[in-house]
Amino acid sequence: MELIDKLDDKLWLVLYKYYLNSFAFVSIGSNKCNIFVTNVDVKQSGPLSPLLFSIYTEGLIKQVKNASLGVCINNLKIGILIYADNILVIASNVEELNLLLKNCEDYGRIYQIQWNPQKTVYKVWYKSKEK
Repeated sequence: MELIDKLDDKLWLVLYKYYLNSFAFVSIGSNKCNIFVTNVDVKQSGPLSPLLFSIYTEGLIKQVKNASLGVCINNLKIGILIYADNILVIASNVEELNLLLKNCEDYGRIYQIQWNPQKTVYKVWYKSKEK
């Protein structure tokens, strides 16, 4: 489902006008570049960005849930958590992790989401073997 299909017509128009010909500038320390027009991507640190990302990735959450991927915590299957523009995938083994990452990759390709490998990290937890 397209993002446009998930929003009320009036809300879509408000968002369209909000993003149409928005202005931005880049600052590094006390140096600022000239103001320029931007009309692509969501506004970084914008108040609507987390909500829009949540709406846009709702299908990915459903996809992971329907595939029954993730770990079971107190009888609740959790495979993906999303907050603002961050995604956490949780798997109980490498094979399942690869399936989760494939889901994210495919969803990103379909909905033109570019994942940033430089911001990607992983953590492995395991039970220690007691003697």
